[in-house]
Formats: sequence, C-alpha cells, structure tokens
Amino acid sequence: MKTSQFRKLIKTNLAPALHEVGFSGTDHHFVKVDNNHVIHAIVIQADKHGGSCVVELGVHFDFLPNPLGEFIPANKLTVYDCEFRTRLVHQLTWFQSNVLRKKKSEAWFRYGDTEDESMAVVHKMKEMIVRQGTKYFAQFNDSPHVITSITTNELSHRTKILDSYGAPLDLRLALLIARTHAFLGNAVEAANFAHWGLENIGNATGLIQDFTELVD
Repeated sequence: MKTSQFRKLIKTNLAPALHEVGFSGTDHHFVKVDNNHVIHAIVIQADKHGGSCVVELGVHFDFLPNPLGEFIPANKLTVYDCEFRTRLVHQLTWFQSNVLRKKKSEAWFRYGDTEDESMAVVHKMKEMIVRQGTKYFAQFNDSPHVITSITTNELSHRTKILDSYGAPLDLRLALLIARTHAFLGNAVEAANFAHWGLENIGNATGLIQDFTELVD
C-alpha cells in the first residue's frame, strides 16, 4: 500500500481518536496545546522508501523558539520543532529486559498489502499511541517545574529521567532551562545555567551568543 493510501486510513480511523483527546490534525501531523504553555505533538513519519512508518512524539513550550531559533505558532508546530522528542517502541517483557538484557527498539509499522492488513496496523498504532503517548506526555504535567527542577549535575551526568523525557543534549538543554527560568522571571537561575553553558561550550560556539544574552 502507498503512503497516500495509508494516510487516508489514518485520517478516518486514527485521527478521530486523537481529536477526542484534544489533538488537531488530519493524516500525519497532530498537535495539542495543553495547560501551562505545554504543546504536545505527534507525527506519523513515512519511511523515505515507502511501505512503513514510525510514530514520533514531541513536547515543546510556547515561550521557547524551536531548535532553529524560530518561534512557531502553537497550532502550526510539528514534532520537528520540539525540543523533547521520542518514538514509540516495542515493549519488552520482564524476562526479555532483566534476563535476556534486550534493549527496546523503535516500532516501525509496515503498511501491509491489503486494506484489512493496513487497518490492523492502524489499530495497533492507535493502541500504542494511547498507551505510550499518554505516559510520555504525562511526564510534563507538572510544567514548568519539570524543567526548572533539572540541576546542572543532571546535565553533567545524563540521567535516565532526562532520557525518558527525550531531552536534548546537555548544552541545548541548559539553554532551554535558562530560557525557562528567564521566562518565569528567575534571572539569577537563568544566569547560572547560562554560565554553566558557557563554561562547557566546547565546539558548540554557535550557542555562545544565546547564552551570553541570558547572562547580561
């Protein structure tokens, strides 16, 4: 089945379920503006060779620019504009995880060759989005505290909780935290994280100006 045909099935069989929980969108990009400046996003990204897709989830904040430094209206924002991103994964049993030591892998959804096969895939996708997406997005319910509670020690020693957020790497995350403190009027904390960023800048010289603006 072609991607265009599969997206028609998404539009009629998956999109309505997402609309019921507050998302807008039609066949592969969906966005929801939540409380406390939080934006949730979902994209069903087709493989460039066709025949399959992967589901990516994203979280962003309406007071932050996207990774390219652009401010995107909330209703036009996509996962690709989000600072926090993750993908649906195949869940492991306790035995697979703790005995066989297997690692979770991204869930790629093969469209199928018939409409019945494709419908089964869409329903499976919907089930996984509801289960994993709800859990992922819920991590940000306590925003902005979920951001301002991150410490520079956690930036230096990447923690599992940051991985569960799908957080950007240390310097981009430090900038995001500094900007969040600045938005909340916490000038001292904003400057502290900006100083940390400048002290650990390494080769990321393109971020120097961004950090410096938060120190001055």
